[in-house]
Amino acid sequence: MVAVKNITRALCTTPICLRLANDFVKNLSPQYKSIDPCTNFEEMVCGGWRLRHEIPASQMAIDAIGLIREENEEVLHAILEGPYPGDLSRNPPSTDKENFETMKLAYTTCMDEDGLRKLGVTPMTKLLDELDGAFGSEDWSQSLVFANLVGATSLVSMYVAPDLDSPEKQVVYLNSEVGSGAGLSLPNRDFYTNTSMLMNEYVPIVANILQAVLPGNLSADSAQQARDLVRFEADLAAISPPASAGFYDVATRASFSEADALAPRLGLSKVYTAFAPPDIPPVDLLWNRAYIGNLSQLLDATSRSAIEGYITWRVILATQSLVLSDDHNIFEPFNALRNRLQGIVTTETAPPPRWRTCLASVLANLGWILSRFFTERSFSQRDWDLANQVISDVRTAYVHKLNTVSWLDEPTRAKAIEKIHLLVQKVGYPTANPNLTDPESLRVYYAPVDITSSHFDNTRQARASAMRRNFQQQLGKPTDRTSWGDFYAVIANAYYAPDTNEVAFPAGILQLPIFGGEDLPSAVKYGAFGALAGHEVSHGFDKIGMHFDGTGRLVDWWSDGVLDEYKKRERCFVEQFANMTVYANDKNASGRGYPVDGLRTVGENEADSAGLVAAYDAWVLRRELDGNKTGLGLPGLTEWTDEQLFFLAFGNIWCGVISDDGLKLELRQAGHAPNWGRIMGSTANSRGFREAFGCEVKEPVCTLW
Repeated sequence: MVAVKNITRALCTTPICLRLANDFVKNLSPQYKSIDPCTNFEEMVCGGWRLRHEIPASQMAIDAIGLIREENEEVLHAILEGPYPGDLSRNPPSTDKENFETMKLAYTTCMDEDGLRKLGVTPMTKLLDELDGAFGSEDWSQSLVFANLVGATSLVSMYVAPDLDSPEKQVVYLNSEVGSGAGLSLPNRDFYTNTSMLMNEYVPIVANILQAVLPGNLSADSAQQARDLVRFEADLAAISPPASAGFYDVATRASFSEADALAPRLGLSKVYTAFAPPDIPPVDLLWNRAYIGNLSQLLDATSRSAIEGYITWRVILATQSLVLSDDHNIFEPFNALRNRLQGIVTTETAPPPRWRTCLASVLANLGWILSRFFTERSFSQRDWDLANQVISDVRTAYVHKLNTVSWLDEPTRAKAIEKIHLLVQKVGYPTANPNLTDPESLRVYYAPVDITSSHFDNTRQARASAMRRNFQQQLGKPTDRTSWGDFYAVIANAYYAPDTNEVAFPAGILQLPIFGGEDLPSAVKYGAFGALAGHEVSHGFDKIGMHFDGTGRLVDWWSDGVLDEYKKRERCFVEQFANMTVYANDKNASGRGYPVDGLRTVGENEADSAGLVAAYDAWVLRRELDGNKTGLGLPGLTEWTDEQLFFLAFGNIWCGVISDDGLKLELRQAGHAPNWGRIMGSTANSRGFREAFGCEVKEPVCTLW
């Protein structure tokens, strides 16, 4: 039970504080005063949240971050439906307005359902006719270039990124995502062992779609084409690494001449030449050599028609969302099969509103222009300053912690502290490549994309431009650590990248209840956003991040004895979460408990717990700088101490409702524990939490540091 305190302090009564306080109070369990926070904190802080929210018919779960995404989408929808908002900069408004009108044209073209239905699948059929012309070369290079430019992952996927050994320069990565099922049309490789499902369900679906969309001269025997390409896809699945296989563990370096020698039919050097700047000689590539060798053998053993059919099928799937027809459901059986295999079960029968589809399209094609208008509405310079301060405070707290850890030897400690000092923090939006505050920078960035009244062509151009941009703006140049890639400012998520040692927090995630600006009590700021910042910083030391140094180089920098101590602490997290039983908590929950995979989720669980500890330490340090004054309280929560408010804010960012089917899917696929486990596991691992609520046992269950 929360101890009632007679705390005399001022209350924060700004609109943002009143809104958040109202939400916090309503989110509390109606019986929160009789609940022991030391054993059931999640129910205490989120019991009321579940009473207030139902899972949408189109989903299997909803949580606080999901609500942020929905609110962001409503803002974006209003932007796309509304007029140009006026000059947003000191520059002449013409370029800014032109960018806005370009974005609006892309949106309205996508929204023209009548026009799209009149076209039907004709744009796709013409595309497939073009693809057929690319099949004429001796190797597969022309068709692979074609597929990549339209956004289809098939036999070969190439992209440019920092070199694992020398992260200041760029190399080409080849099929690095293949272990995640890339290049396969069903959810993962395991489904291809079910021959009955493949032949009796999958093949007829493929045949019907081929018959509907292929040019007349290519659709004569769609049933046989379907059988052949599905058999090839099954063979491809058989040689694909499992999802648990890490690319970094098997990646080796090679030249393109070596790659051509091992897999001549892929024509990899020709694929590279098609994308790279003409004045840049071939760079090294990183690949899974064994997989490419097996793929080469498979190509030699497979008929040309089956491989052509497979690449065609992958292009169809990559562009299916760009066409509408009177027979709108020609792709629905395939999508329903995928959903069923994944365990996606919803009560929604109608398609999503067209505006959501077109919003996603504009975001994918012109995401930085859309981000500009979002940030002007939803993210200020003061927000930027505060977010950077919180992240910097978390980093400072991390250094303090590392300096006190007894099991680190001095060389390892120095490397760990150096990694924190070298960390690149990105907040809100990019100011280079492109500069979101400069309309001209955005115009130049998207200049290769000529938006017209053709939705199909607009998306095709945008995808091709993004592919070429990745090669032409990075090859032969030092690694650009200012780039955000396609992690747009509207995204309600954050990341840590080990190969550049950077964290990024877009404006889209810096919204209530995670982030509310400088008016909020500091305990709330650090309990919510501080914990998220600490989570991402902590990924620099999880099971993947620990293998990279402060420059992003893949190198073993841990002393042997220290590594043994780290592994011991990692095992604690594995066992802690493996011993959890989680339950669905929607109104139709079965009451059945499910185990958490402690090994698969260990990296996220470490980051949650270490991040919460770092955020609490950062808040304590910030409070000391502010003279240890009692912070502002929140109306309706006057009995909660500053320390308790900190953890109340943390719990609220993970409140959610999930169905049995949603929970089973999450436990199979997600890299983190379900939200209940994130709250309960992290607070069990926080001494600050146990002291704040007077728990009998003060010692954390597991600690990373």
